[in-house]
Amino acid sequence: MIYRKVTVRSLAVLEFLIGVGAVLGGAALTATPSGALLRMPLEILHGSPFHTFLIPGLLLCFVVGGSNVVAGWLALRESRATAITAVIAGGVLVGWMTTQIVLLGYRHPVQLLYLVCGVATLLTGVVLAAFDRG
Repeated sequence: MIYRKVTVRSLAVLEFLIGVGAVLGGAALTATPSGALLRMPLEILHGSPFHTFLIPGLLLCFVVGGSNVVAGWLALRESRATAITAVIAGGVLVGWMTTQIVLLGYRHPVQLLYLVCGVATLLTGVVLAAFDRG
């Protein structure tokens, strides 16, 4: 029982950190679609379907950030939905990072870090769901 509580609290912290970072990063990209606020040149988007960071910023803020913040909040409250929201939030992050690497290429080790965090979140949700079922 104590291990589950520590696991869920750790999961909540991870989800909140990912979520808040995604909300802030997405908001910065949305506020300045040129990427100037984050010192990201538009050339990064060459070969992608985007010409500015507006749409990626909105997706990062609301989809990636929103799913992780909600999942973190539910985990902190020890909701019955903790496991499924972790799977969803982790899956969203894995999908986001995979898409980013496929469209833009591998550019920085932080991409791998976030991919690993997404996999860890997703797998933690799967393990919690398995334990919750008995």
